[in-house]
Amino acid sequence: MQNKSFYVITLDEELFGQPWMKPAVMCRMGTQPKEAPRGDVYVDLMHPICSQAEMLDRWRKEIGPVVFLSRFPLGKESWQRFIESGSEILYIGEMEKRAGQGTVNRTQQVDLSKLVPERPASRGKIEPASWVALLSAIHSHQMTGNLYLKTEKIKKMVTFLSGFPLQVKSNKSKELLGRMLVDENVIPASACEESVKKMNAESILQGQALVRMNLLTEDELVAALSRQWAIKLLDVFEWLDGEYVFKEEAIQIPEFLPPFSFSDLMSSGLARLTSGIVEASVNIASGMFLVPHPVARWRYQPLPANIDMELFGRIDGRLTVSQLMEAGQSDRTQMTILSSLLLSNALLLSLRPLAAPQHFGGFPLPGEHVLLPARMLEELEVEWQTGISDIGRIETWLRRIHMDRFLVEKSSVREQMESWFNKLSHEKISPIQNAGDLRLFQLGWKVKYE
Repeated sequence: MQNKSFYVITLDEELFGQPWMKPAVMCRMGTQPKEAPRGDVYVDLMHPICSQAEMLDRWRKEIGPVVFLSRFPLGKESWQRFIESGSEILYIGEMEKRAGQGTVNRTQQVDLSKLVPERPASRGKIEPASWVALLSAIHSHQMTGNLYLKTEKIKKMVTFLSGFPLQVKSNKSKELLGRMLVDENVIPASACEESVKKMNAESILQGQALVRMNLLTEDELVAALSRQWAIKLLDVFEWLDGEYVFKEEAIQIPEFLPPFSFSDLMSSGLARLTSGIVEASVNIASGMFLVPHPVARWRYQPLPANIDMELFGRIDGRLTVSQLMEAGQSDRTQMTILSSLLLSNALLLSLRPLAAPQHFGGFPLPGEHVLLPARMLEELEVEWQTGISDIGRIETWLRRIHMDRFLVEKSSVREQMESWFNKLSHEKISPIQNAGDLRLFQLGWKVKYE
């Protein structure tokens, strides 16, 4: 709101002479005006009040969030000191722009639709960091089509449905199913050759041939196809350079759905990158607060299989990245999982802690068996009729019936799951309050809190 009053604590008379400072309430001595309405409080770093923690805390509690004004752009270490105190810091040269745009009142609603990466270009170059960004963007915009990849003599085609990579085709010989099983010592080379002959003679897939030859069971074939899918896709994380073309087009939906979540894929891929790429990006965000995404579609997406539920259960909108990592004893696996959840939009970063805690929940029970859709719907219906109210149980159901788990199911199943998901999230989950100053995590970002 452009004419909304805000408070400025400074001894600089020249600053108040600016026309855009007209709505400001001048507080030279740092004392609060009587019966002052709430609003943002801008504090000149040159003012003595900056060394008086109790007075600043009183302003913060009784008037509004404190924003420090710096005469010079600050480096990472100085910036982080203010972020960790729960305050924002602003270069004074940007003050006019903020006041003119009316952004000093941060009670305005956040446009949650913008809290996803930009839609990717239809073609471009890729290397490790940009490949991660491309995957994240395709997932965020739930794009459907084929992604064509090329580096040197290797070509791949990844088929996406609603942002999830369902199928990968590759011209890399070692990624063929039979070759992979031979390398894993699951079948001998002679059996692989026989399965190829049977495949060609009967016009079937090699996996089907291996099952008919009693070399694999149906369950073993599914497990092998899952490993093959992961090998083909994770290989791209190690490409030093390449190019891509994405075509949004009709696809043929395969019957096979890899038993991995998108964040599972992302964390496995990030683990293949040079450790410094992930660690440096996490360190840059270390002073920011972890907030569950306000949109249920993103917040309750399936979790990585090896997530530390006790550690991530600490996230409540008031815990910084560095505090979470300290609690996890800087475990690199969990740091990678954190990065994958941020890149998958399950979590966001905030410059300020939430006023009211909002936990990141819905973790599956240890050893929990996933039911078939029909049985799952029956159980959910019974619990709903008996008045399900436990928030932990509700959040667990939201992760169980998330749409990403049913991409290749019949449309009738997908529609029922989505209907229940919307019903539970709208009627049982309270919205996140005062979620302002939200930021997206970026891999390889160079500047503090871009």
